[in-house]
Amino acid sequence: MVVRIVVVAAVVAVLLAIAREQRLFERAGVVGSCQLVASPVGDTAVWRACREGWLTGSPSLVGDSCTYRLRAAGYEYWRCPAPEAP
Repeated sequence: MVVRIVVVAAVVAVLLAIAREQRLFERAGVVGSCQLVASPVGDTAVWRACREGWLTGSPSLVGDSCTYRLRAAGYEYWRCPAPEAP
């Protein structure tokens, strides 16, 4: 009985790891995700469009020093500082 529980738990853990690695939850719309979009003309910052997931809502990029700009067509648009050149 205990062996079955351990085997099932191990299989579930492996499946969740595979789903996370392949970003299946984001593609299925379960959790929110962001993607890079073109910056407005003359703006050197990085812009991201984030869509909400039905389980987690929209991601917040405040922790990445980004500022929320607008919501349009089901996406939230964030302006993030440009990466520094090496």
